[in-house]
Amino acid sequence: MDTTYWGRQFGLMIIKDAFRNKILWHRFVRYESVSDYLDGIDWLRLNGFKIYGIVCDGMRGLFPALETYRLQMCQYHMIQIVRRHLTAKPDLEASVELMAITHSLSRTSGQKFREALSSWHEKWRGAFRKERRG
Repeated sequence: MDTTYWGRQFGLMIIKDAFRNKILWHRFVRYESVSDYLDGIDWLRLNGFKIYGIVCDGMRGLFPALETYRLQMCQYHMIQIVRRHLTAKPDLEASVELMAITHSLSRTSGQKFREALSSWHEKWRGAFRKERRG
């Protein structure tokens, strides 16, 4: 589920069936809200849909509101968060490595991703502590 905008105050919120690639519910909105997403989830339940899991953008308040379901943050949105902090084409070696790990997200297991991220933290921990003090 996600919302796409055309302009500042015109958006389309959708909930899509990933198995059948069909939009099940939609609503035109001025802005995204947790309550609108919950309305969509309620509509699905009332109309007999079984919800196996939800992939969403990680909007503030959405994960706690949907904690009864299996949740995953959209991988595209995860990459965009990292990119926003690093830039699209980072220069620092640590940033280049972190971006490479981020881009491996969709092609690796959760365990291998966590291991790569942990190794990156160990490798670069001291360098960034020194940089902050200096």
